Amino acid sequence: MIGDCGLHCRQDDPAQMEVGITMAPSHQGRGYATEALECVLDFIFGRMEKHRVSAVVDAENAAAAALFRHVGFRQEAHFVEHRWYKGYWDSEFVFGLLRREWRGKGLNLGGKI
Repeated sequence: MIGDCGLHCRQDDPAQMEVGITMAPSHQGRGYATEALECVLDFIFGRMEKHRVSAVVDAENAAAAALFRHVGFRQEAHFVEHRWYKGYWDSEFVFGLLRREWRGKGLNLGGKI
């Protein structure tokens, strides 16, 4: 396996989803993560007709932050040392993308937007 992409539907608001992606270091930089994330976003916004997608990224993971920016997410928050994780205070970025913003990328979502 070279990586994975996960979806989480928020119980408090089923119109929103959270995504995450992991790639093995030996397969990074080849466009696989971009392709996978774009397919997942097409599914979320096109087939599932969700309103918003968010992602949380470790602030030290520059490659992951760049990936989400590249596919159209905007950074909405930077939580500085907000949680204790694996023996240190972890900082995270929160990214968001609306369905209407994804539509603006010119992708075919079956005319459902």
